[in-house]
Amino acid sequence: MMQLTRIVIFLLALLNPWTAFGQSQEMARNELKNQNIPWSTGEFIHRAEQGDTTTVELFLSAGVDPNAKNQERRTALILAAGKGYTAAVQALLNKGAEVNVKDKGGRTALMEAAKGGYPVTSQVLLNKGAEVNVKDKGGRTALVEAAKGG
Repeated sequence: MMQLTRIVIFLLALLNPWTAFGQSQEMARNELKNQNIPWSTGEFIHRAEQGDTTTVELFLSAGVDPNAKNQERRTALILAAGKGYTAAVQALLNKGAEVNVKDKGGRTALMEAAKGGYPVTSQVLLNKGAEVNVKDKGGRTALVEAAKGG
């Protein structure tokens, strides 16, 4: 019985090493390279904005900073939330993305999710401690955004 268990575990590792035992940074970076995906924070943020959860998780396993920012000081979390990509948002939060981080305009992921009308994404953010009453530079809160258009 013990031998059978070892064989099953070994086969699982061969079939899907990412989930069977976790993925080392080196393995994740090699996988990005094999998929011709450049290792850069810009590419990571772009993939999050596109809702490419699999690649986002690969970048996170490869050691990218989940709070990396683009030129507008927008994080992957803010951009993914603004498009309603709940799975990507959850992956980012699970790897340490700051739920209340602000971009250059003072906007948060919750504000973007509310503005876009994404209640499930908003709830995930709220469950992780997103602040409802934070104001952006224009004085708007997530509640105002939800009432306006979300």
